[in-house]
Amino acid sequence: MEHQPPPPSGMAGAAPAYSSNAESAATMDTLSAFMHSRPQYSEYKFQLLIVQQPQRARMCGFGDKDRRPCTPPPILKLITYDEHGNEVDPSLLDTSFFVVHADLWSADTTAQQNLVLHPSLTSQAPSPSDHGLEAAATGVDTSAEPTFGAKSSGGSRSRMVEIRNLIGSPATSACKLYDNKHQLGIFFIFQDLSIRTEGTFTLKFSFVDIGTNENQLNVRRDCVRDHVFSQPFSVYSAKKFPGMIESTELSKCFVKQGIKISVRKESSKQRGAD
Repeated sequence: MEHQPPPPSGMAGAAPAYSSNAESAATMDTLSAFMHSRPQYSEYKFQLLIVQQPQRARMCGFGDKDRRPCTPPPILKLITYDEHGNEVDPSLLDTSFFVVHADLWSADTTAQQNLVLHPSLTSQAPSPSDHGLEAAATGVDTSAEPTFGAKSSGGSRSRMVEIRNLIGSPATSACKLYDNKHQLGIFFIFQDLSIRTEGTFTLKFSFVDIGTNENQLNVRRDCVRDHVFSQPFSVYSAKKFPGMIESTELSKCFVKQGIKISVRKESSKQRGAD
């Protein structure tokens, strides 16, 4: 550790009152200057490709002690085309603000499944107005006796609340990597996605360039440049889960380049022997 010189006399243990504001302003100025000089890709077209599909997962329920991610981890590749329809060399692109976000959808891609109902104890009985609001939001009439037990010994009631069904890291930034065919590409890797409930689902991946607006971040709803759905995959209960899938060559290739993916060696033969 480098030795830090002592503060000037009379300033020991104190910092100028304006330092945090000044540092914040300097950071914003730096970001603004960077984005001003960044190439604008408004005329470019982007295409998301799923190069590694999720095949199965084990439901993690409503606790976090034994949460296992989808296997194999979904991996997407971004192809970019210029205004003339020519593919752009990935090495020429500034991917600093490229982000892909994942959402959980039904197997037929008609309904979003990001939220799931879960009982939650409250110290007071819900009011009639609360019943109406919750029924309108969730389609479930909570004024009836709750499915998961009506009351506790302390007089609390169990109410249905919405919590996230897809948990982990649903957003990831771009990585420039060489695939297992030694081709440079722009990839998005989702190595930490878990699902609470059993069923068959798809994942919707949406690509956003949040730096497309000059001098400011682009956070509008229309900033999605492309999206793609995964193939349907099954989420099993702990008893029915057939096990994690052997790590693919693509996953192993990215691990060698510093990407943190849990590498699993062949285990299917061992399960077959059992």
